[in-house]
Amino acid sequence: MRHASPALLLSLTALAALTALASGCKARTDGAKVRDDGDAAPGAASDLNAELSQLAAELRADASTYYAGASFPGNGDAIALDDERILTPAELDALRAQTAALNARLKKAQEAADRLAAQRADALARLRTRLDATTAALSRVDPADLARYNQGLADIRKVLDEMQAAAAIGTAAELPSCPAGYLPIPADQGFGTKAFCIMKYEGKFGADGKPASVPAGAPAKVSFTVAKQKCALLGPKYALATNPEWLATAANVAATAANWSGGAVGNGRLNTAEQNGRSLAAGTDDQPCANTTNSCTATAWANARRTYVLAGGGVIWDLAANEREWVDYQNSDRVTGNALEIATFPATTGMATSIVRPTKATHPFWNDAWSSDQGVGKYWGHTTSGTHLLRGGSIPSEAGLFTSMFWWDDNEEAGGIRCAFHP
Repeated sequence: MRHASPALLLSLTALAALTALASGCKARTDGAKVRDDGDAAPGAASDLNAELSQLAAELRADASTYYAGASFPGNGDAIALDDERILTPAELDALRAQTAALNARLKKAQEAADRLAAQRADALARLRTRLDATTAALSRVDPADLARYNQGLADIRKVLDEMQAAAAIGTAAELPSCPAGYLPIPADQGFGTKAFCIMKYEGKFGADGKPASVPAGAPAKVSFTVAKQKCALLGPKYALATNPEWLATAANVAATAANWSGGAVGNGRLNTAEQNGRSLAAGTDDQPCANTTNSCTATAWANARRTYVLAGGGVIWDLAANEREWVDYQNSDRVTGNALEIATFPATTGMATSIVRPTKATHPFWNDAWSSDQGVGKYWGHTTSGTHLLRGGSIPSEAGLFTSMFWWDDNEEAGGIRCAFHP
């Protein structure tokens, strides 16, 4: 919009007044007496009318020069200024009112911005005062007191971790009664399992051809189909351990402080007992490195230790290594890729993370960042025809408590047996 100068607005006002005066004079002249010959009588009124009309035309042309192509709001409508149209006093008043309203709005916006800037400056000043006070307080703390305080927090965290672990894996009161050679595993809500019993040792075939949970002898190595059939031979309450049952057992181990090198859950790493592809017989619980080239005891942690302590006090052998073990789980839509860290397992709609490991959401003791560095193992999803899952590893690169592997061929004798008993 083109704005009018005060001088021009006076010219426009004068123009309106002169135009009105000219029109009045013309009306009076038109009413003058007419001669017989029809000519208008000459007189001062007629001359004044002509002069005023000429002046009005000149002022109108001047306004057109200043306002060519411009438009102004007035009474709700746009006012075009050209050589035939000028602003009336009422229209000028409307324009002035709109300009005043706009200025008022701009003034309020500026006042609001000024208030906001003042509030921000005040908040920053208060924050700086608190920071200075905290810094001063810390400078007065005795380092010895601070060390004792931090140790107290660490002790509290350790107790909380143990309480969370116990909550995740059940209590001793929930443990079932198990057959000889089997260990009780409490219900695990995170994996949806009821209390059950699992073989203490990897299964070996007895004289009757049935799998037995005994320390002597090399573990059986069969196909998935045979593993499932052999466990079923033991009776209606027996079956090849399912993947959730295996996970519940491994989670029970991971939630027990005695299995960690640092003596607390998450402190250090879990033992993995890599055996370089050898399928070894087990031993007595007080000789956890039995039949290996290593020496260790049940009371001191060692990575070569083949045993784990369960929360209920039982000792289970060879979950992470020695022989891979079939579980009753099949998935043709599995995640592909080999030697993947389970901490960053690329879950899909067809295979969730909970198929491979616990999560912090379901097992509070768990840390979703734990990787093979903590002894939890890796994932192998071979892109071949095999669709059934093996747990644990048989060579050092595979060993890990939650190692998961889809084998190339379900009919190949690629894994061992660990049966479950359901009370």
